[in-house]
Amino acid sequence: MNHINLENFWKSDQISVTMNEFVHFMSLINLYPDENEIQELQQDLADEYNKVYLKIVCNKIKPWKAQENAMLEFIQQRALNIAQSSKKRATQQFKIQKQDKNRPRTANYSAGRPISAITTKSYKTKASGISDLREIPKPREAPKNKSKYYLQKFQEKQKETDRLLKLTINKGKNEYEYEMLINMGDANEISQKLNSKVTYRAYKDANGDLKVHVYEFDKFLKQLTLEEFQREYNLIKNKYNEKQNKNIWEHLSENKKNQGQKTFSKGGMEDDYDEHELNRKGFKNNERVQDLKKVLLDTMVLTNILKEQLAVLNRKGINQQANQQQNKNNHTFDKSGSQFH
Repeated sequence: MNHINLENFWKSDQISVTMNEFVHFMSLINLYPDENEIQELQQDLADEYNKVYLKIVCNKIKPWKAQENAMLEFIQQRALNIAQSSKKRATQQFKIQKQDKNRPRTANYSAGRPISAITTKSYKTKASGISDLREIPKPREAPKNKSKYYLQKFQEKQKETDRLLKLTINKGKNEYEYEMLINMGDANEISQKLNSKVTYRAYKDANGDLKVHVYEFDKFLKQLTLEEFQREYNLIKNKYNEKQNKNIWEHLSENKKNQGQKTFSKGGMEDDYDEHELNRKGFKNNERVQDLKKVLLDTMVLTNILKEQLAVLNRKGINQQANQQQNKNNHTFDKSGSQFH
């Protein structure tokens, strides 16, 4: 992209274009990429919405990064050319106005009135004064109906406020939809871990709203809104977390039982161990080590899931409620733990 002149290449007034428009820009400078090259350009330049931004294209042009002096000289030369062209236009306009002033004018006098030197001089003075007044810009007139004028200004300001508010709402909507897409992928992974045949796919209706389609063995079951999917996603995640916690407690209980059997067997049968028993004991120890590794791995997975949930709660501003609920759960868990011991 080093030979591309960006000012002549970028034919849009927007800061982003689609990939098809970008390929059209390339065809205007006699560049015709094939399908493989278009795919590489799409991976290199386009974002997840298949949009190519002007900033990304500028970052790919190496001479503007490496040659800052050349860039400054280019900008200075452009500014000088603009100033010279503006000066030429002003000179031409001045010459035209001067020719108009020097052009002889025919005066329409009354047929019965004699022409004298005083009358001619007075007429020239008036004519030149009128031409000078035409060149002076008129001051801005005050509005005749001030109430209507200020009401119109207020309505324009209100429209601008509504436009900015709409842009803010659309930005928040796009961020929310992006978060739901991430949760959709997470829900499919959790469903696969739970040996469930249910999958979730994104879908946009005729109004452009994002919906969630639920499938089982590629058979369509139902359509969910984003709010309904969020509730179902929370249920699936809680179910997965409960299963993870149950697996951890089962592993810990089994390890504790094995440890008790080991202590009991050491009481009176140490002298009866033969070589076969020692080999079997070593095999059990290896199996126990593998179980402990599995428990540790499950604990790490559960920790990552809890961190993701905490990040989502922080973004939604309900972290305080979650912390209060967690403190209550910890207090209840401490009581049950003390009773167990």
